[in-house]
Amino acid sequence: LELQAGTVDGIDNVAPDDIPTLEADPNITVYARPKFNVGYIAFMVDHPPFDKVEVRQAIAHAINKKAIVEALYPPTAEVATQFIPPGIFGHTDDLEDWPYDVAKAKELLAEAGFPDGFETDLWVMPVSRGYFPTPDKVGEAVQADLAAVGIKAEIVTYDWGTYLEKVLDVGEHDICMLGWMADYADATNFLDVFFTGADMHFGSPFPEVVELLAEGGSTIDEVERQAIYDQANQLLHELVPGVPIV
Repeated sequence: LELQAGTVDGIDNVAPDDIPTLEADPNITVYARPKFNVGYIAFMVDHPPFDKVEVRQAIAHAINKKAIVEALYPPTAEVATQFIPPGIFGHTDDLEDWPYDVAKAKELLAEAGFPDGFETDLWVMPVSRGYFPTPDKVGEAVQADLAAVGIKAEIVTYDWGTYLEKVLDVGEHDICMLGWMADYADATNFLDVFFTGADMHFGSPFPEVVELLAEGGSTIDEVERQAIYDQANQLLHELVPGVPIV
């Protein structure tokens, strides 16, 4: 309202629902920027059965990300294939995502020794963020997708401060919802934050990933750096420490 009245010259982080109104106003120009955040679920890879890569891959197949984004997000959102958003340096354009495939998810669970599934917990954020504007509804959708492959997930939540402490400092969860709004537009501000052991929400870091990230962070040539992050993104895709959602 202040912008339309001319009281201010510009605003940032416009609510998605307000964008069409602003675009229709001849006195206002709307500038889009690259997507700057990612919402995901993280596995505590030190907790059985999430120490088995087949279990993590099964869940990657089980979650219908497209349905979640189409049902619960504005048109400005898109399905995440990886932990670096498109438009941020280090994103891999041709990374092939895990397809939504219930039968494949059940097959992988059986290979891991869980033909009938298992019980776990799903920690759901108590606060709204750009990447999870309705975290309770996203959590319920993920819970339903897991149930469809035999995984019974009990939803757990706490106040935001307690949630972060238990997830980041303790690693008390099995699966948790979390996200990241970038500080600067580079792969290091995503992958180094998540996967070098800075906190506990993904569990113990994978040494081969840490090695690649150290190489990427100390390389100057952009072509060489991109090649390193392409390797890192592919490795993280195969290891599945978490599932990028949106």
